[in-house]
Amino acid sequence: MIVGIFGKWDFRLKYLTKPEETFKKNLEKNHTYPFTETDSGYFEYETRSPKFWQAIVIVAILVVGVIGYYADHPFDQNLTLVILVVSSACYIIFTYKDKRRIVINTNTDEYGFYIGEKLMYRGHIHNIYIRLRGLKGGGGDMFFNIVLNGYHVEEQELSSTSTNKEKFERLGKLLAARMNLNYFDFKDVSTKHILSITWQKTII
Repeated sequence: MIVGIFGKWDFRLKYLTKPEETFKKNLEKNHTYPFTETDSGYFEYETRSPKFWQAIVIVAILVVGVIGYYADHPFDQNLTLVILVVSSACYIIFTYKDKRRIVINTNTDEYGFYIGEKLMYRGHIHNIYIRLRGLKGGGGDMFFNIVLNGYHVEEQELSSTSTNKEKFERLGKLLAARMNLNYFDFKDVSTKHILSITWQKTII
């Protein structure tokens, strides 16, 4: 993933709302954001993979570029490379065309991961977690964001990147506590990891 000014496709300028503030406001509007409570104790999060949109942008740029360039130039060997890239991007579009859906049932302490309408995996809630992810930018600065991940679940980015580790840390812990999920720090070994109450009960 590219971080810094290009983090999560958010070419942020100084006058735009900071990612951590945006995430905080979303949590104030919906206390389990980005999950939606569709029934008592039943939460859903549906999204489309960033790879899908990235591939579409690549195809669009290359197609427009090829049409513009070869309108005044003869075909050459570079066209073969472009076709290969476009073909690969189209394959990614097809692979990730279906929305990803994560369902959490706090009544049964289970979660399910769906691709389209197909259930890919169902497991115990302790196998899914909120994590503060840290990535080093080109200038050496660390950028952080909140992600959702778990066993047999595709990692989902819940926020854009920011250098404000402390704010994202508090927000990540808050969301994890509200959803009764595990929370993990960006470091693999850390005293800031938090196991949910449900998971603690199973190991006592």
